[in-house]
Amino acid sequence: MMFSLVLTFVFIACFLISGPALAEGAIRLLPPERRGSVRSMLPRVLPVLRRYLVGVAGVVTFTAAAGWIGFGLIFGLPHAVLLSLTVGVLEIIPAVGPFAAAVLVGLPALQEHSLWATIGLSAYAVALRLAIDNVAAPSCSAARCGCIRSS
Repeated sequence: MMFSLVLTFVFIACFLISGPALAEGAIRLLPPERRGSVRSMLPRVLPVLRRYLVGVAGVVTFTAAAGWIGFGLIFGLPHAVLLSLTVGVLEIIPAVGPFAAAVLVGLPALQEHSLWATIGLSAYAVALRLAIDNVAAPSCSAARCGCIRSS
């Protein structure tokens, strides 16, 4: 596990340092007649992609912070930091990630000794999901992509 974490950071550093060379190598894989159009399109696509990734990072950060507040500070679950980080990172995966996060939060809810604690933790998980879908995700994506929210 620790080796994987260190290796991930090493690869991130390598990709950041050699990004232009990797992009040029990827362009060389394209047919010659398409390379020019891809090169002319990259300056327009990269800022949008960068803003999208920053928006996704904002949603992950919001989810992890709100999860830690609820799971750790309010309900006092063991390993709340790990649970909230996992729930935050699962937000990256469309459709399957939120479902897996709900299952991960549902398991500690079922292990609570009090019925009211189980109901409270389940209600917090639903409220967190609604806050992510209706507040955090639209705000981060609208602010980062330069869009104006309709509501």
